[in-house]
Amino acid sequence: MNLGKYAIGTKISAIIVLLGIIIVAVAGTGIYAMREMNRLNMLTEEAAAGATEGNNMARLVTSLNRAEFRIAADPSPENLQELRTTINRERTNLDTQLRQATETAPPRRRAQLDRVAAAYATYLKGVDATLDIAGRNGASVTIGMLQQGILDKVRENRETARNLNESIETYVEMAEEIAQQNVQQSQDTFTRITTLLIAVSVIGLIVGALMGFFIARYGIITPIQRIVAGLRELANGNLSVAIFGTERKDEIGTIAETMQVFKDNMVRTREMEQEAEEAEKRAEIEKRQAMNNLADQFEENVGTIVGLVSAAATELEAAAQTLNTTLEETNAQASTVAAAANEATTNVETVATACEELAASVREIGQQVNQSSQISGRAVTNAESTKATVEGLVISTQKIGEVVKLINDIAEQTNLLA
Repeated sequence: MNLGKYAIGTKISAIIVLLGIIIVAVAGTGIYAMREMNRLNMLTEEAAAGATEGNNMARLVTSLNRAEFRIAADPSPENLQELRTTINRERTNLDTQLRQATETAPPRRRAQLDRVAAAYATYLKGVDATLDIAGRNGASVTIGMLQQGILDKVRENRETARNLNESIETYVEMAEEIAQQNVQQSQDTFTRITTLLIAVSVIGLIVGALMGFFIARYGIITPIQRIVAGLRELANGNLSVAIFGTERKDEIGTIAETMQVFKDNMVRTREMEQEAEEAEKRAEIEKRQAMNNLADQFEENVGTIVGLVSAAATELEAAAQTLNTTLEETNAQASTVAAAANEATTNVETVATACEELAASVREIGQQVNQSSQISGRAVTNAESTKATVEGLVISTQKIGEVVKLINDIAEQTNLLA
């Protein structure tokens, strides 16, 4: 039986319906028992009433027979009239009892009542004959002869009364037997129905308990336990667990479908986390590689710059040394020229007085000396300018060295950072 096709409410309703069926069965059995016991009680009461009616009829027959004997004992008109009244009353009562018994008796007892009625009719004829003898012969015969005739008739009727009483006793015995049978049947029925009620109740309880246990265990408790176990596995991060009950059509199936969606989302989230982690690792590697490449390229560029700056500094240093040498030579030449100029001036002044012919030459020489002095002054100025330029180059070289040092520091820090 696939309990997963039915909702939990349906399963609980099934248990309730089953218990209801059991209760109805027990109640139906009880109702049947009550009806059966009532029927048997009615039959027993009817049989007991029949026995009572039979006893009453036997008592009335005895009373009639006793009245006959009283007529035989005292056939006087007064006594006869009194006994006739008694006989009529008892006959009326007996007729009523017989009619009522015949109307209510079942077929078996009714047949016996028919035999009682036949014997009763025969007996009544004898009673009527006794009354006729007593009434007809009362004035013409003696008391002894009348009594003897009545007594003979009463004795004759006694046999008829005995037959009637036997019929009535048979009816009473039959009624008592039927009543006893009904009582025994009632007891047997009570025992049987009690056993049946107990059996139905026990079987119903067992079946209900088994069905309730089966439905509760395999339709509700076990699926919920498996669902809870799956939830615990998912809570512990075990995404390989199989979700139980996704094919079920009850509330467990709905929970299982929700768990499956939850699991799929967790799997997707974990995959996304792994993808993000791998992407982060790749980005870190690419970043490190890019930084290494950048550091290498920067180091290479800085090395090139440092080389170029070093070469330029070397060239500038060589140029500065050359300029210094040139400056020194220029200063020496200027000093020599200045000394020569002074010496020439002295010579000119000394010789001027002596040689007028050389005046033009002296003037020319003086012009040349002035020109040389101007040249020497310009040379000195150029030398000072060159010296300032060289000093500026030296300062620039120092600054370039500082820049190179700063670049080297940055490169070292970049290498350390990488």
